[in-house]
Amino acid sequence: MLTINALAFAGEVIIPMQPHFLALQGVAKLLETVQLVGRPGDEGLLLSLAAGFVLGAGVFWSYGMVLMGPVAVAVLLAARTWRPLVPAAVAALAVVAAFAAVGFWWLEGMQLLEVRYYQGKGRLRQYSYWVWANLVVASVAVGPAVVAGLGRTAAAARRWRQAPPTVLLAGGAVVAILCATLSGLSKSEVERIWLPFMLWLVPLAALLPAAHARRWLTASAGWALGFGIVFRTTW
Repeated sequence: MLTINALAFAGEVIIPMQPHFLALQGVAKLLETVQLVGRPGDEGLLLSLAAGFVLGAGVFWSYGMVLMGPVAVAVLLAARTWRPLVPAAVAALAVVAAFAAVGFWWLEGMQLLEVRYYQGKGRLRQYSYWVWANLVVASVAVGPAVVAGLGRTAAAARRWRQAPPTVLLAGGAVVAILCATLSGLSKSEVERIWLPFMLWLVPLAALLPAAHARRWLTASAGWALGFGIVFRTTW
């Protein structure tokens, strides 16, 4: 509530960010949130256009960012409004049209990337391996508390119209993750590639009983430390 009130009364918002496509996607979501909190008008329209432009640009910076679509829809569901959808979609399509005008087509680039992948490391693992391995790695990355929180989310998701924003945003991230692994768009390194999706799952730990908060915190910290000590990775 403090963040929403601050955005509602703020005249200007300064957003620091790193020059990286993951940070760019975060800025897109923040712009969308600022627009939803603010009053409708020219400023809201500009924010919607900016959010759509950033989302569209992110798709061309990393192919996996196309899966931020479900998270963007979840933001609109959580805000109970579709007002920013049309201008954001127009701005995103304008970015796609600009790339197409200079000779780059997203699907063609994606297909070429797929061919290059199977010419290299893709020969060592089949599609069926990544379907379950990606989900296992994602579960390890988010930790036991978040996985337990997902169980409580399932019940709330059945009544999505009354579901809290935390559940809706997490639901968008889950849809993105499932689309990524079932489509074959993501293969390996998902502990890094899926960071834009997994961060929306972390708040689910707050759905666990408050009386067990310290236990889950201890379990999560022990899980991270134990995994880092037992397993040696290139990261």
